[in-house]
Amino acid sequence: LKSQGIFIAVLSNKPHPRTLDNVQGVFGKGYFDLVYGEREHKGIKKKPCPDGVWAIAEELGLSKSEILYLGDTNTDMETGDNAKVDTVGVTWGFRTREELMAFHPALIADHPSQVVQYIKDVNGIE
Repeated sequence: LKSQGIFIAVLSNKPHPRTLDNVQGVFGKGYFDLVYGEREHKGIKKKPCPDGVWAIAEELGLSKSEILYLGDTNTDMETGDNAKVDTVGVTWGFRTREELMAFHPALIADHPSQVVQYIKDVNGIE
């Protein structure tokens, strides 16, 4: 995705320092364009409130139509709906396919490659 000029970000309800440690521990520093944990002290309410999605969009200069929000929980599906952005439910996390499908996401993905292919298909990228 990054080779196609697509931004990737993390939004978590975990404390911000813990989110940074977790993401950098798995992916390394600088892999994601933005990584944010809980920032209520800055007036950004926790998920499923859409504040975090909108804050990331603003920081990256994106419109809602340019965002694809991925998540593995009901809270994530609600966050995407509340932010009025396209949402993908991913099955490699905490919830079942059936639970995620109840929110009618644009895609249910069983593997990250399906998300990449979906983005390529939507954007006409080969």
